[in-house]
Amino acid sequence: MVKIKILNNSDYIGKIAEEEAIKYLKSKSYKIIKTRYRPIKKKGSSSGEIDIIALKDKTLIFTEVKSRNNENNLYYSITQKQKNKIIISALEFIKQNQEFKNYDIRFDVILILNESDRKIKHIKNAFSSEITDFPF
Repeated sequence: MVKIKILNNSDYIGKIAEEEAIKYLKSKSYKIIKTRYRPIKKKGSSSGEIDIIALKDKTLIFTEVKSRNNENNLYYSITQKQKNKIIISALEFIKQNQEFKNYDIRFDVILILNESDRKIKHIKNAFSSEITDFPF
């Protein structure tokens, strides 16, 4: 039997935004390593999905993509809990992919503004790799 996942409107908009972000990063000479990375769920794990993992020079970049109608609520759209989950997932990715263990890491956010011209705003170093409010 073939399973078909029906995307709701939010999933569809998110997928389109991720595709736009990938095109944007490639145009800036980033190499896309993985999209929609989710580590294998372990009992008691608090990991989350990473939208895009990219490489530029010797820096491994973990990117969260957000699609919004305006940039006013950007800084509130990624909670500390979500940041912690992204960081945990990034550490798990590096653990599973030892070839990246000596690379610098960075956490970026790409905002796709849902305006007529679909502006892209790339925020480098959007948050640090420090975990606060431990989720476990």
